[in-house]
Amino acid sequence: MSRRDQYDRLGEPQKRGQATEAIVKAEQLARDVSVLSPEYDNDPYDLVVEVDGEFHRIQAKTAHDASIAGVVQFRTRSTRTKSDGYEREGYEDDIEFSQY
Repeated sequence: MSRRDQYDRLGEPQKRGQATEAIVKAEQLARDVSVLSPEYDNDPYDLVVEVDGEFHRIQAKTAHDASIAGVVQFRTRSTRTKSDGYEREGYEDDIEFSQY
């Protein structure tokens, strides 16, 4: 089963996000980067990494295929479950660190 099929089976945005965070955390640890996780789910970051003695907040995002061939997109917003549905909030100007 492909990773895409696995994500499709998860269904809920929160479960997909948790899977992405786990993958990002595992990749950082495999590179010998220290990773911290927030105690609560509603913090404005998913992970904190230490690089060269400095701490950086990481917001992990799940990418999906775009309608244009060869393009991958991701939404720069948070999705939270509320009693009446989902709440979505953007992250404009909040990125501190990018790693490819």
